[in-house]
Formats: sequence, structure tokens, C-alpha cells
Amino acid sequence: MKFSASCGGIHSVVGNDYTFKDARGKCPGDSDPFYDRDTGAQRWAYKERNEAKSPLLHPGKYEFRADVSIHADTNPHAAWYGIFQIHNGERGGQPPSLFSVWNGRWHIDSRDTLVTSKLEFALKVNLEIKENFITVDYYVDEEYLCSSRRYELAQPFIKFGLYRMNEFCSATQIYKNVRVN
Repeated sequence: MKFSASCGGIHSVVGNDYTFKDARGKCPGDSDPFYDRDTGAQRWAYKERNEAKSPLLHPGKYEFRADVSIHADTNPHAAWYGIFQIHNGERGGQPPSLFSVWNGRWHIDSRDTLVTSKLEFALKVNLEIKENFITVDYYVDEEYLCSSRRYELAQPFIKFGLYRMNEFCSATQIYKNVRVN
């Protein structure tokens, strides 16, 4: 599967290895504050995105794998940062499935797994798309972490890379041996 830059992001690709570095303000809306949908309170002063995306996915089963390493002066390197998502192209909404780090712990969508995040890990994502339903199972170092399931009308695609809110320091996220079966 071939991945392309999402939202004008700039990353380097060598074979199946992808490197993402800081990208504040590169995508439309990145310099704008982010507000909580329920309370209207400002949650983040800005965001930055530097990601790759897949073509649209058709119904079927997929397995995404990558060896991920995060290089930064602090851990976590931002108040919130994304690792992987199944996206639907909707602007301003929650993607159908989102694997991230918030307060130093893995999160699936808005759920805290209570598991401390790592700076180096093998990521495996099993994805099944049936008509308008998406099931995603996440594994870190071959250990099952959590699942998400969602009814979805839009045709989804994969996104991965550096997506974060309110960074604490410069960061680089490297995805080696990226493959989709």
C-alpha cells in the first residue's frame, strides 16, 4: 500500500521507513485554538500535523504493522499526541478510531487504557471494515491493548505520523518496516 503526505505535511520516506518531524502551522487550522465540543472551553492553544495517509479502504480485513520509535527531550513530548488513526476525512470531528498518548498513557479514542506509553514499540493494528461498520484492535509489542468499534458512513483511510497538541519540545516519530496486509 502506498502512503502519501496528508495536509501538505513533509516527511521523509526510505523504503518502508517514515520519519516525521515538527510541523507546527503547516496544515490549515493548526495555529487555531482547539475547543472542547461539550463545554466550549479551550483545550489546546494550537496543534501540529505531519502525517501520511493511505488511499481509501474498501470493505475487508487489513493488518497494519510498524516499529515505532519516538525521539524527544521529554516524555511525553506534548500534552497529547497521536500515533495512528482510521480517518474518514471529516474536518473537526473525531475519527472512527484514534490511538494516541495523553498524560503519558495510551488512549484509544477518548478512553484511557491506564497503560503507560513507551518510546519504542511494535505496533500492530487489525482492522475490519464491513459495510458501514469499522472494528479496530490495537496491539503493542504483540500484546492486545484495546479495541474500538464504530458505525461509519464515510469510506475510511489510514493515517499515521506526528499529530500533537501543545508540544513541550521538538520531537521526531519514526515508523520503520511499515506494512499493510
